[in-house]
Amino acid sequence: MGIEKGFRILGALGLAAGALLYRSSENPSQKYAARGLLATGTAIFFLPEAVRAASRAGENIADSVYRQHVIKSLERDINDYSSQQFV
Repeated sequence: MGIEKGFRILGALGLAAGALLYRSSENPSQKYAARGLLATGTAIFFLPEAVRAASRAGENIADSVYRQHVIKSLERDINDYSSQQFV
């Protein structure tokens, strides 16, 4: 079982527990606790997907910064070459 599947199972358990507690509780404080379980279960369920999205965004940013660096370096080289006086 992979870690992603484990997060999905934990999240689903949290969602199920929160739903059961919410439906069976009459006390407002228990309903707040149930909402907390629902929110936590949802967050855990989608955590692997969020991590993947953040990783892709980080890679895209790194690629963009590297490309900008290469372009500026090439522009600088071209300007240096074109400014040289040939005799």
